Amino acid sequence: MLSAENFCRGEFRSRQVKNNPELEWGGLSLEAAGDFMQLPPVKAASLAADPVQPKDMDLTARTAWESDHEEAISGRKLWKNIDRCILLDYSHRCAGALCTLLYEMTKHGKLSQDSWAALQNRVLTHPSAQETRQAYRQAPFACQDCPVGVLRHSVRASFTYERAVGFARASQQRLLVAVASDRCTGQSANFQLQSAVYKDLASVHNLSTTAHLPNCLFLWRGVRLTLEEKMCVELGVVRGCAAVVLDILPDEREPLYDQGAHLEPFLFRYVPEALIMEVPGATWLKEPELGPGRFYLGRAKRNWKYNVSITMACHFLDAATTKKPVTINRVQLPVTNMFALTVYALQGQTLPAIIVDVARPPGMSRDEHWISLLVLLSRVRQIEDVVILRLPEKKCFEGGPPEFLTSEYARLMCLEQETLLMLDKQLAAVQLHDIRAQVTQPLLNEMRNTVETRKRQDIQSSSLPKRRRAT
Repeated sequence: MLSAENFCRGEFRSRQVKNNPELEWGGLSLEAAGDFMQLPPVKAASLAADPVQPKDMDLTARTAWESDHEEAISGRKLWKNIDRCILLDYSHRCAGALCTLLYEMTKHGKLSQDSWAALQNRVLTHPSAQETRQAYRQAPFACQDCPVGVLRHSVRASFTYERAVGFARASQQRLLVAVASDRCTGQSANFQLQSAVYKDLASVHNLSTTAHLPNCLFLWRGVRLTLEEKMCVELGVVRGCAAVVLDILPDEREPLYDQGAHLEPFLFRYVPEALIMEVPGATWLKEPELGPGRFYLGRAKRNWKYNVSITMACHFLDAATTKKPVTINRVQLPVTNMFALTVYALQGQTLPAIIVDVARPPGMSRDEHWISLLVLLSRVRQIEDVVILRLPEKKCFEGGPPEFLTSEYARLMCLEQETLLMLDKQLAAVQLHDIRAQVTQPLLNEMRNTVETRKRQDIQSSSLPKRRRAT
């Protein structure tokens, strides 16, 4: 979901582009479209909820808070200023039992026994999942294009290594591992960090933290990787572009190594100098000597921040200091393996098949887990395109969307009704009664029927006798 801060920045840029600072969006008409049931932005405010101000703040603290959250407040205000809305509730991707399951999650907040059984039949270890276990060993699940969807970066790193070993063996090549080279830089370079610190750096798997340079990169000829560098916007060779490794150019200092596929994975002593890569099906010539769709990708150097803990016994830390920020200069090839992806990376994609690990991680809230389940399961077209490694309890799929999404959806439904009423009046004013009969009137009647049905259900549920507690 787009953050409120980015929405505000987009509006500001529109005023600059049109050189019209007095009008919202520089006087342009805005048409926003997208999926509503999405994960909230990371370390940013959601468009679907008002920024929550901490309680018991004095005037000075409140002023400082409003200044720090000015973009979030402005972005939310701009979003609420949108005065026309149409909600599309037709599923363009999912069908069959999967569509029913997702509908029950979002609309009813409760799974039927049929939907729960359909999920259990896709769990690899479930007694009734014989067909699932057979399908897991075949295409499309046994292909590089089928990712493992996970909820934590540490789990992503584990599955990436596990699948890299299997795919390299299947290609009858030795798995090569390029480990990032980390060094302190700037003022941090004056300190001598112990080896424990560098081991801790290697345990940071969040690519946003490490400037999109991975700790470990698993390589062989033919492996598919995702670019983490913008090389040529005109040709589409940008971050997120998928490409295949044609050749690996080791560092000139790298000792010779055996290529036997039966051998254990080989760790490069130095980060490879470059990769020769190809974007499948591309016809452009970036480097004519390599051929169509092929390019040279060298090493990248990027800085990232890390807080060194005093428990690592780094001698430069003061006795009163618990953590010290250091700047790390990382050298690595600017690509990542795509065997396993987090739910945020998968959001918005349509896949032929997916393997998911949806067990609820420690510390993850109920709301975040519920939305993550919805996002992961809705990446494919039918339930048969999913294999589940670990399945949480049934109650994790129930309870409906988070309250802030439910409230915002109700607001948008009211805005949609106002939009249709306004359109209906405009059509009546110009005597376009045929269009009214085919478009606005059926939609308005459906809305009225839905409201009446909900009222009857609320009355019936409130009139039922309350169940007595067992004594």
